[in-house]
Amino acid sequence: MAKLSDILQQFKTEISQLIQEKEYSKILNKIDNLHKQLRIENDLKQLNEDLDRRITEKTRELSDSEEKFKTIFQSSRDALMLLTTKGFFDCNQATIDIFGFSNKEEFLNLHPSDISPVYQPNGENSIDLANKYINDAQNRKIPIFEWVHKKKSGVFFYCEVLLSPITLGGKNIVHAVVRDISERKKAESIIKKSEEKFRKLAELSPSGISIQRKNKYFYVNLAWAEITGYNIDEMDNVSPFDIIHPDMKDFVWELSDNKLKKKGATLRYNLKIITKQKKIKWLDISISTIVFENEFASIAVYNDITEVREIQDALKSSEEKYRSLIENLKYEYFFYRHKLDGVFEYISPSINNVLGYSQKEFMTHFSKYLTDNPINKEVNKKTELSIKGIQQLPYELEIYDSNNNTHILEVSETPLTDIEGNVIAVEGIAHDITKQKEAEETINQQLEEITVQNEEIRSTNEEIHAVNDDLERRIEEINRLNENLKISENELRVSNTQKDKFFSLLAHDLRSPIGNFLQISELLKLNYEELSKDQIHDFFDNLYSLADRTFKLLENLLMWSRSQLGKLEIETSAIELYKVVEGVAYLCEANLKSKSIQFNNELPHDLIVMADLNIIQTLFRNLISNAIKFSYPGGNITISSKKEIDKLNKSEYYIISVKDTGVGIPEDKLEKIFEMDKNYTTLGTENEKGTGLGLFLCKELIEKNGEKIWVGSKESNLPDTRLPDGQGRQGGSTFYFTLRR
Repeated sequence: MAKLSDILQQFKTEISQLIQEKEYSKILNKIDNLHKQLRIENDLKQLNEDLDRRITEKTRELSDSEEKFKTIFQSSRDALMLLTTKGFFDCNQATIDIFGFSNKEEFLNLHPSDISPVYQPNGENSIDLANKYINDAQNRKIPIFEWVHKKKSGVFFYCEVLLSPITLGGKNIVHAVVRDISERKKAESIIKKSEEKFRKLAELSPSGISIQRKNKYFYVNLAWAEITGYNIDEMDNVSPFDIIHPDMKDFVWELSDNKLKKKGATLRYNLKIITKQKKIKWLDISISTIVFENEFASIAVYNDITEVREIQDALKSSEEKYRSLIENLKYEYFFYRHKLDGVFEYISPSINNVLGYSQKEFMTHFSKYLTDNPINKEVNKKTELSIKGIQQLPYELEIYDSNNNTHILEVSETPLTDIEGNVIAVEGIAHDITKQKEAEETINQQLEEITVQNEEIRSTNEEIHAVNDDLERRIEEINRLNENLKISENELRVSNTQKDKFFSLLAHDLRSPIGNFLQISELLKLNYEELSKDQIHDFFDNLYSLADRTFKLLENLLMWSRSQLGKLEIETSAIELYKVVEGVAYLCEANLKSKSIQFNNELPHDLIVMADLNIIQTLFRNLISNAIKFSYPGGNITISSKKEIDKLNKSEYYIISVKDTGVGIPEDKLEKIFEMDKNYTTLGTENEKGTGLGLFLCKELIEKNGEKIWVGSKESNLPDTRLPDGQGRQGGSTFYFTLRR
């Protein structure tokens, strides 16, 4: 780059000569050219200063990232280690504490199998399985698994292990996170035992038991199957409301909404159902609200009282028939009738089987044998309402038997009236439900224990999740720092080697897009308040398009300038071409989606070529971007290959093709597209702009790789390739280039 003093001295000499020759128009041109050159010099100076500042900032960020990584590594509560298949070579203090070693030196150089049993619980050898997981991690599979480790004291413990690959000092190693999950394993064992205890109790119960919500059963026992006629396997195909008789669905729905909305709420009533065999049954159901799988659910205990209901219905139509039926109930039921003053006037003989009293002994006021249980407070009120002729729902009371033992009775009463409708007595049937209540109490205690254990386990799980979340954040931070380290290293190396190599190219090719960018930005800044939202959106679209185009131009200029200055080093290696194309397609995904273009990578997965990776990536990036630019929305881009034989050298090579269904290239322009000095460029199908540098760069790079590139094209007369076949001729271009095996 010429010095400013040299430029001015040359300018002075030329002006003096032109003044002598009286070439005043040339003098003006010289002055104008000097003005432009001075502005370019000033711009380049500012760019150089900005580049130096960015290099300093990147160096500082690199140092900060390394310090953050060390802090996270040392402060983690989990055991963190760095290892290869040869063993551990670094760890944090938590590792020493968890495994019970005295210091880090005791632990380092051990292999994971040295602190493990010979075999893992799945029967695999610890050393082989450990090496497999380490290799998986190095291949970026990032395994997470459970493992049994052994402390220095010989105590075995369960742990959860996360292996992830990192790069440290230019070497690929494995970063291990080990967490002790012994407490979680114990909690899981407790849950399993509790569930088994409940299941055994429920299966032995003569009462039907189910855990349910309105629309789904989660558990039913054998007694439930016997009552409803459904097999247990059919539980998932039937809901609780499917078996309820239509007469009672609204009643049950209202009860569920109003009475069972909180944990511990209980309800008991008689339920009319329809079995699978279409039989009608009556059930005595006790239902409670519990927490199941972190949501409210109900546990229901059923007893078939169909026969009792039939008896109750028969009693309403015939007192004699009713009494005769009740007299045959020996051990759980007795019938009674008391006068308006509450004194019994009739007791069925089964009172002796139920409570041990004789009929004569029980002929007294109904309250004589009641206990002081709080549930008895409602008995007098219920009886008074029955005496007034108001039908009552069944209710419970507690009473002493002849041996002073307590029994729980469920009482259903009906006012008895004369012809004129006056209440003359109250008749009722008492059902001894003591054993049923005891069974319910036992089940409720078991459920309470399970609930408490579930709460403890839930709390433990929340703590585990919190630690997991913290670990994931730390891992993400470590990965982000690693990525930042890689990016910083690459940017620093490129900046140091390239900053003075291509300013002459930048000053010319970037002036137009950057000038447009500044003009639009200034216009947006000055007129922001006066612009509509649509106009502002259009401005931002233009700014993004200019920025994207400028960025791609910079990438091509960088590669081209290195080539022109003779600093482009060709590093030939074996390349999996399919993966390279997939990577470039991923970078172009947004542009492909915006035009709804179908991208087809038809390269064989095992296709290996010998070439420079950077050159091949740049080549595909330019050709695919070019294909997107000139493809109509809904078009296709296809990458394919064909194997050929070089007869002269008797060697194999491949012809790679990048084919699109776009506008095509006029025949008279085909020879110009690879020549930069011809400056052939045109707008894309959506007015995308270009510089004409991309295809020239492709030709130069492929030739430096010892290969060749050419193009075949058919110009399209069809404006939209999505039209049905037969409505026009589709065009498109196909770029070919060769690569060696």
